[in-house]
Amino acid sequence: MSLRAAWSFDHIATADLTALFSTIGQHQTVHSTGGRRNGGYVSMGANAYLLKVFDNQPTWIIGGAYRHHEYPPINRIIFAVVDGTSLQCELRWGPDGNIRITRDWTVIATGPVLPLNQWYYIEFKVTISDTGTYEVRKDGVTILSGSGDTQNTANAYGNRIRLGTGYIGSYDDVYVCDGAGTRNNDFLGDCKVEARFPNANGTNQDWTPSSGSDHYTLIDDTTPNGDTDYLYSGTAGHLETNNFQDISLIGSIKGVVLRASVRKDDAGSRMAAAVCRSGGTNYEGPAVSITDTYAYTIERVYETDPATGLAWTPTSFNAAEFGIKLVS
Repeated sequence: MSLRAAWSFDHIATADLTALFSTIGQHQTVHSTGGRRNGGYVSMGANAYLLKVFDNQPTWIIGGAYRHHEYPPINRIIFAVVDGTSLQCELRWGPDGNIRITRDWTVIATGPVLPLNQWYYIEFKVTISDTGTYEVRKDGVTILSGSGDTQNTANAYGNRIRLGTGYIGSYDDVYVCDGAGTRNNDFLGDCKVEARFPNANGTNQDWTPSSGSDHYTLIDDTTPNGDTDYLYSGTAGHLETNNFQDISLIGSIKGVVLRASVRKDDAGSRMAAAVCRSGGTNYEGPAVSITDTYAYTIERVYETDPATGLAWTPTSFNAAEFGIKLVS
């Protein structure tokens, strides 16, 4: 796998950040409008950051629409690759308004000045090593690249990705890739991340509505509403898939990320799995443990249509269904 995550910030409220990210700072806000392309975005204040835990990988690529509001920026982090609790290598906004590559706080390279108060798409690729490499692109054009010591800890890898730390800035349309696999293992370029929601009942309807008879209307909220309305099941093997809003675009689809906000409401363990139904077949992901608190525990990346092994197209996405299976 190469595409690891993508965030539009169109499907959550500020309170949901703790369910989506592994750790967050103190002053970050999700805005429902005013993003780079009229959707949602997240803004950062003092002591604000978003951190997501992954596995150990030597190479990471992070991209996103970015807008900086603070001056002077005083070495604020834009993107960072982290090993446990220690910074490995970061893309920072330097005190003169220029970008910097740093190893923890040690400056490795300095690039051009970036503009204030305007959206641009910035991408950062780094390989963690004593003889590592790095490259930064702005709106698809390389503005800084080179090699050097990008490894701050004893480990030649990172396992956490951080957006921001302690400054006034905004993010939208963010993706994270690693350098493994044969797809999405390099810069993706200027991307748009679109949120799509259930809009019709699907083929598999095993779960029980909290009210009414239509299943999709209970899970089509733009932001999760907890126990206001929901689908539930206590029967292992129950499967739920629904149709989603169509997507219409020009260009390629890099991948589809399925997320479901779930919780268990009784003692004991529960396992559930993401499901994509394509070409008349249900493709089930690995089972994961469900917690007592609502969280995006179900999170599955489909880089290709599982029915064909080919890249998604608007037609294949629009024909697919997505959902969840209670495994045990």
